[in-house]
Amino acid sequence: MDSGKRTLWILFSISMAIILIIIAIISLPPLHSPQKDMSITVPERQVKENQTPGNNFTTGILSELEDECENIQGNNLIVSRWEIDLVNKTFLVYTYTKTDPDVVRTIEEKSVNNWTIEIIYDTEFVDRMNNVSSEIHNNPGMKVSGIQWSIDGCQNPPVYEALIYVSEYTPENQRLNGTVIDGWKFSVYRAASYPP
Repeated sequence: MDSGKRTLWILFSISMAIILIIIAIISLPPLHSPQKDMSITVPERQVKENQTPGNNFTTGILSELEDECENIQGNNLIVSRWEIDLVNKTFLVYTYTKTDPDVVRTIEEKSVNNWTIEIIYDTEFVDRMNNVSSEIHNNPGMKVSGIQWSIDGCQNPPVYEALIYVSEYTPENQRLNGTVIDGWKFSVYRAASYPP
């Protein structure tokens, strides 16, 4: 090989080695861990209609609003669910208990990190709960003694449980045990009988 070709071959080899070194350096993980992304995507069910889901929402504000939800429940309001109106910075809290309008006004006068609070009576939820209750009570094969509702609307997603107490176990009430229907988890228990 003559010296001109040899020089070109050496320059080409050196260039390729430099390119490979640069690629290796670029693909190395950083020596320090990067700052974590402190935002979350608000689930679609929490975004008020006519808004696009997927807006970033900081975990700090979300945590404050969830804490406020728990505080609201401490005011004898049972929360069935909540939503976030990102455009108007409003925390929409749905409750299925009617309460003193003065209590509602006091809650709605507060703000959480410049977010307003709006309490809404959840008629849809109440209707759904009443329909489930009447279907179970009106079925003689269920042998229902009573229903206890367990609702945690501050959870994300909300947790709905119906504890069904029966006078005796039947195939019908046992089929219901452990199932989830329309967001409700059903658990069937034999009711304790007490002497007269």
